[in-house]
Amino acid sequence: MTITTGRSLLSFRNEWLEAVVARCQSFVGVVMLPDDRQSIPELATLFVNALPDSQVHAEDLALCMLLMNVATKWGASLHHHAHVRPARKPCSFDPQHMLDPFLRDRCPSAKDRFLEWARAFSLEFSRTHPVSAAHRAAAVVRERPCERWDVLTLANVIGVSPRQLSREFRQTLGITLAKYVRHERLQRALELLMDQPGKIEPVALQVGYASKKNFYRVFKKSIGMTPTAFLRLPSAATRDVIAAARNPGP
Repeated sequence: MTITTGRSLLSFRNEWLEAVVARCQSFVGVVMLPDDRQSIPELATLFVNALPDSQVHAEDLALCMLLMNVATKWGASLHHHAHVRPARKPCSFDPQHMLDPFLRDRCPSAKDRFLEWARAFSLEFSRTHPVSAAHRAAAVVRERPCERWDVLTLANVIGVSPRQLSREFRQTLGITLAKYVRHERLQRALELLMDQPGKIEPVALQVGYASKKNFYRVFKKSIGMTPTAFLRLPSAATRDVIAAARNPGP
């Protein structure tokens, strides 16, 4: 493919463009939300590191435009997600105002511009959108999924009332706290089964299930197969199952 300018004819590789466009579309097709494990800059770094490098100036120009589009859509998605529950006051934050790195030549490459945008966006977004009680509670559960969490215990940990936490959790994350705790416990069980194949009952007890029978029942209902069947899958298939189970759903 070629791009004609007033001064020169710039060319770039079609296969490179197709690969970059596909990765960009895949990234914006899923709402990539930061959590206690990965921040916005860290997610941005993982994304750009997976993109094929540009080799000529025309490719970097094309990449810059594509990444600015990704930044626009990702920023809008992050902002929308922060306001799933209607805000009491109008929000003055405008993701479109954070695109300055793409419009100036401070950074040598398109990838560097995207990373500078991610850092600037993250700082301003965190300042204008403090972490909610629901997200703080979710972070505690993810950090210690094997504990027997309930709304009263978690409310005491993060310093809010049980009623407020229960209400905000459902409004913010779209599921009940109890279901989220079960989901994270099962996620931990999947990881442990991968690391400790053949030790189903010890894993069940480790993640807080009262018995192997109860663990089998919950596992089959949530995953669609028994722990034994899961352990018989090829390694690639087990990774697919774990990836599919990451979304707790409504």
